[in-house]
Amino acid sequence: MAASALNGGRSADPVRAQTLTLYDLRDAYHRRRAPDIDHLPADVAGLVRCIHRHLFEPTTNVASVKARCGIRRHSIGGRFRAAVGRGMRDHIEDRRLGAAAFLLRETSADVCDIALAVGYEHEETFYRAFRRRRGLTPSAYRRDQGRPVLPQRQGSTVPGKKCQERRSVRF
Repeated sequence: MAASALNGGRSADPVRAQTLTLYDLRDAYHRRRAPDIDHLPADVAGLVRCIHRHLFEPTTNVASVKARCGIRRHSIGGRFRAAVGRGMRDHIEDRRLGAAAFLLRETSADVCDIALAVGYEHEETFYRAFRRRRGLTPSAYRRDQGRPVLPQRQGSTVPGKKCQERRSVRF
């Protein structure tokens, strides 16, 4: 998708245009992966819907999902695991990393930008989660998928630092 198509034909800042494209791709992927909740108990279905709706917000975690749904019971974790097949934390992480893997395969966006797009504020946290789930770092995964690994830009973040300089282009 060309940057000019995203902004009505006007020229745009290339970083902003890439970010728009990244977020557009993320949202398209996310819409295609809507959860099937018909078979779930009503309380668990509500949690899955809430997770899906707020998946890419950095503050989304088990406590925030339960609070948004008005659930105070501790037993809901066991019910969620029994119905979905994994715990809420694992479900959130798997969904985020699935979107990240898609973006790594389909774009040449910087890993930090992808981490931010899928809800991780710290690149190091993203790297650890990705490696734990996929067995590879994000750059190695991209390389194995046939996408070029871009060199670090001057002034770019390194694992462990917040992606602060690019946070201003998040939408």
